[in-house]
Amino acid sequence: MLIYEIYEQNHYFENDRIPIYDNSGEIKGVIYLFRDITKEIRFEQKLNILAKTDSLSGLYNSRYFL
Repeated sequence: MLIYEIYEQNHYFENDRIPIYDNSGEIKGVIYLFRDITKEIRFEQKLNILAKTDSLSGLYNSRYFL
């Protein structure tokens, strides 16, 4: 996972490297894939907070202490 700061906010990217082979099995090139996973990471962080705090009072619940 790569983290870049864009407009003073962290953005998260997932990267993958896929080799391209010819018929003899020799590598002829590489495809690089980048995907912005910032929304997923922020959603996961919010869920983590919601799971550990009481929605009414905002205090930590038992899951936080375990």
